[in-house]
Amino acid sequence: MVSNENLDAEILQDILAGRKERFSELVERLGPLSYYFFYQRSGKNAEVARDLVQEAFLRAYEHLPSFKPNASFKAWFMGICRNLLSHFLRRRSLETTVAQSHCIIEPLVDFETDIVKKHLIQKVLSVLPESQRDVVELKFFFHLSCKEISSLLDLPLGTVKSHLYQSRLRLLEVLEEESA
Repeated sequence: MVSNENLDAEILQDILAGRKERFSELVERLGPLSYYFFYQRSGKNAEVARDLVQEAFLRAYEHLPSFKPNASFKAWFMGICRNLLSHFLRRRSLETTVAQSHCIIEPLVDFETDIVKKHLIQKVLSVLPESQRDVVELKFFFHLSCKEISSLLDLPLGTVKSHLYQSRLRLLEVLEEESA
């Protein structure tokens, strides 16, 4: 069985060798996760999330020659997503509130069909500080290792592990409150 990292490495090697059509495989694999990442952080604006996903893959494609073959493509790509989101949020903060009132909000039906479960997940994650929420989402939604998260967020490995531990405790408290 081929690991995701090995499959990514194989696809990237083919792309760099001229088989550019294989890039669509990376889009298929990481598209839903990057959409979720942008959707949750863009005011749940589906149109903005789709635009940011498209821009992230465009940037990744343009910068593939700078990718280090022994690194994790998923972590590298998520770095691109985080930078793009940061740029988007800075730009959006400069806009007026009138422009923000025209956002179209669509439900995230494709990723979570059980609306109750979706609401609970959002509620539980919303109680975490942003730094802990980022670590939890990267670990459990993007399946990055603690080492990859440490590198991506520029945090010591111990801090990442501590954030995960503290987050789990807080999430358990919230879940217990919800079930009571």
